Parts: sequence; C-alpha cells; structure tokens
Amino acid sequence: MESKTDQRRIPQGVGIVQWPDGVTAATGISPPTLQRMRSQGNAPKLYAVSERTLVTTEADLLEWVRAKAVPAGYKCRPPVRRGRIERMKAGPESSTASQVES
Repeated sequence: MESKTDQRRIPQGVGIVQWPDGVTAATGISPPTLQRMRSQGNAPKLYAVSERTLVTTEADLLEWVRAKAVPAGYKCRPPVRRGRIERMKAGPESSTASQVES
C-alpha cells in the first residue's frame, strides 16, 4: 500500500519540481533557507497547483539559478556552524578559562 507521500510525488520527466523539497534536492539549499529566500522575494517562479501545493518548472528553476551567475574568481563563504561565532567573539581567553575551571 502506498503512503500519502508516495501518492503526492510528482513523476520524473514531467518537468515539474515540488516546492521546497524538489528544489532542495536539486540545489542543496535547505527548505527553511528556501522559505526565507521566498519571503524576501528571491525564489524561482512558483505555481499554486492546489491550496497547499506549490511547484516550479525545471525551466523556471534553471532560469533562477542562471540569474545568480557569479564573476570569475568568486569565493563562496563557507558555512558557519551555530556557536562558532559566539566562541570567536568571546576570544581564546574564554575557552582557556573554561578549561582551567573544570
């Protein structure tokens, strides 16, 4: 018996990509980040095929990605894990102090 998730899956080769899960699979951008980008007006063209389902097309997704071309030599900022910024702001003294206390 198929689950509801399996029944809602869009067949491959149709050229339709579910929002945000299909876009996440294609780009590697997490769903929360895609939702934030969408709220800021930075998302591929979306279509509401029902009250609760948004999709985009492969062509619209590709157009959105191509609009983000970067110049030669562009350096991508590495991801930052939570807590790292706070430790960096605190400086090396705070990590040494916590080691001495324990």
